[in-house]
Amino acid sequence: MARDLPSGRVTFAFTDVVGSTRAFAEHGEVYAAALGPLQETIARHTAAHGGAVVKTEGDGAFLAFPTAGAAVEALVAAQGEIEIAPPEGLHLRIRAGAHTGEAEPIDDDYLAFAVHVAARVSSTAGAGQLVVSQAVIDDLPAPVGTRVGEFVLKDIDGVTALWQVVGDDSPLRAQTARRTNVSATRTSFVGRDHDLRNLAKLTREPGLVTVLGPGGLGKTRLVTELALAEAPQRPGGAWLVELASVSEPTEVLPAVASVLGLSGTPSIDAVAAELRSRGEAILVVDNCEHVIESAADLAVELLERCPAVRLVCTSREPLMVSGEQVLRLTRLTGAPSAHELEDGEPVTGSTSPAQRLFIDRAQSGGAVIDRADTAAITHLCELLDGLPLALELAAAQAAHLPLAELVSGIESGELELRRRGGAARQRSLDDLVRWSLDLVPPEDRIAAQALSLLPGRFSAAMAEEILQAVPGARRLAAPRLVRQSLLDLDGDEFRMLVTVRQVARAELAAQPQLEESAHQAVFDWAVAHAPVRVAASNVSLDELRTSESAFAWGRQQSRPGIGRILLHLSYALLSRGTGGHTRDLAEGILDDPTPETLDEVRLYVAALKLVIGLGTGRDSEVDRLLGLLRITEAGDDEALHLLAASLTGSLLDRAGRYAEARAVRGVVIDAARGPEHSSLLAGELTNVGVAHHLAGEFAAAEAAYREGWAVAAPDDVNSVICRANLGELMVDTGRFEEAAEHLRAALPDARRFPVMAGAMIAELVGAEVGRGAVEQARTLARQAERELAYVVAADPSLQYVADRMREALASIDD
Repeated sequence: MARDLPSGRVTFAFTDVVGSTRAFAEHGEVYAAALGPLQETIARHTAAHGGAVVKTEGDGAFLAFPTAGAAVEALVAAQGEIEIAPPEGLHLRIRAGAHTGEAEPIDDDYLAFAVHVAARVSSTAGAGQLVVSQAVIDDLPAPVGTRVGEFVLKDIDGVTALWQVVGDDSPLRAQTARRTNVSATRTSFVGRDHDLRNLAKLTREPGLVTVLGPGGLGKTRLVTELALAEAPQRPGGAWLVELASVSEPTEVLPAVASVLGLSGTPSIDAVAAELRSRGEAILVVDNCEHVIESAADLAVELLERCPAVRLVCTSREPLMVSGEQVLRLTRLTGAPSAHELEDGEPVTGSTSPAQRLFIDRAQSGGAVIDRADTAAITHLCELLDGLPLALELAAAQAAHLPLAELVSGIESGELELRRRGGAARQRSLDDLVRWSLDLVPPEDRIAAQALSLLPGRFSAAMAEEILQAVPGARRLAAPRLVRQSLLDLDGDEFRMLVTVRQVARAELAAQPQLEESAHQAVFDWAVAHAPVRVAASNVSLDELRTSESAFAWGRQQSRPGIGRILLHLSYALLSRGTGGHTRDLAEGILDDPTPETLDEVRLYVAALKLVIGLGTGRDSEVDRLLGLLRITEAGDDEALHLLAASLTGSLLDRAGRYAEARAVRGVVIDAARGPEHSSLLAGELTNVGVAHHLAGEFAAAEAAYREGWAVAAPDDVNSVICRANLGELMVDTGRFEEAAEHLRAALPDARRFPVMAGAMIAELVGAEVGRGAVEQARTLARQAERELAYVVAADPSLQYVADRMREALASIDD
């Protein structure tokens, strides 16, 4: 007669005696005598909880329970009783396991998949242990025991989560179901959340994704985070193959095979078969750049054989295979949000990824950082190009050095950022960059060394022109260096990271002959691109910095042509109100003996123009300059002669020799009438206008200003000066409405020249006050006050502009 066995949702359990074969062999009849009471104990507790002994076989029992709770209570009670050693006879111990699933009894037995799972779960337990599956736990009112983890059970697809309800902490007898070989990271993941989302999106479909960037940019950390995040979601897991230690192309395939658990000398077919057997998987191959050809071949072979695999590679350059998607990492950028902090408040976060990374790592190392440090941290992040490895190395020093000393040491190059442990190339920035440079061909490395002399961004044409003059350098190396992550492509210009530049420049300095050739090539470029008059708005600040550097080298080496560079710089730097080191060099030139050749005069005139323009008095030079006019007049450089004459007129004015000044100016104006000298003519007309303006001859002043404005090119600083002076004259003559309209129309062009823009806003304040627009005047004044500090610092002679504005504002209050 069939028994009334549980049906529907059933919890199955298996028990068996641990070490039964040896016990029977050693104890024979004693074992048989002990087995009967043990089976009776199991049957009694099963029946007491509404369960049934489906059948027994040897020393094992197959049990069924109507609920998970009944099964757990019965098995816990049975284990508890059996674990107590009898006063005499043999002590047998059992293992027990349970699983819950859907089942119906058939012929007083069960034929259900849940039965097989329960048997596999039971096989994982040890003596005295009760192990149950997640399905059992899910059917309980509350979890019991301890979740041990996920395991691979024989012949059961996927992984099974197991819980230990009773027993000691002996490891379960099953293979841990790790879907990744990536260890959990010990530090927080900072600044790359957007990149991680993008990478995850790119790996939704099968194929190849290559993460690109220079060393130290965080490629490995990014793909590690991807593997940890994606492994639980992928049936085949996520597996990391590290190629940094691989030195030969033939070692790439064995490295992949080893990670996948294949031994011997496996073929690509064996590796592909193993990947296919795992189902949908992510295979991450890190650091491909030094074995790029083999890595590319591997990618092609695997993608052809494994249609479901997601292959993610990291490299300094693309693998250049069909279907490759590229995720190019950029440096961490941004500025700290100090406005969110109170004085003395610890810095805990920022809108800047670079800032957050540095602060996080520094505070983890014991450094105390507050709002007062934000400016220094911003500067430090800029010095280190927002490179994550550099920021982490610097942060490691923050607990041992005052932040100001840390920044100073990095800026001077005296402090080497280094750490212990890890891959050798990752222990310092210099090691990392040298390792990258070791991977490029010699002609590209020489090119990188030569380009390290360029202090900022540069165009492809500029790089090509310089490199073609450097022996051994590849003329078209710049795009290749971008591909090898030694240059950044910023819009349509290139840029070398400071960290790369420092190492490349040090390598260049160790090769005196090459260094001189590279400096000469940059110098020749600066001479060739130094026209007498340059509209400063058409010259980038980076090009100016290159010209300044070339001029400093040429001055030190006494190279012919430095006068042309300085003449170019004098126009461009004056329009920006900057000078710095170049002004100091110019001061030194004026202290040299009186020039004798035309090139020496050109250098002297350029230096004098720069020094006078930046507000340094050199009135005593007037007589020497008058004498030099004979040399410039006899030479073949008319523009130089007119410039020297123009400077002479300015110095004569400053010396109070007005008649001589007017005579010289008249000659200059007559000679400069023509498109080739329009900027100089506009400048002279401005000076004439100022003289009339100061004398109260307003009609003549306005005529000079308007003519200067008309003859100058729109992007010429002298055009802006004429318009600013004209606006000032309108204010002085009470034409406030006209002045306000005129100055507002001129401001967009003036924005290219910060000094003039600041002065023009200040004059506009006076115009607004004069026409009664008090609130507009006050609003503009607040803006102007910020800019005037820069204006006066750049050109002290413009202090009167600030004074005029403040007088106009004071008249409102009065």
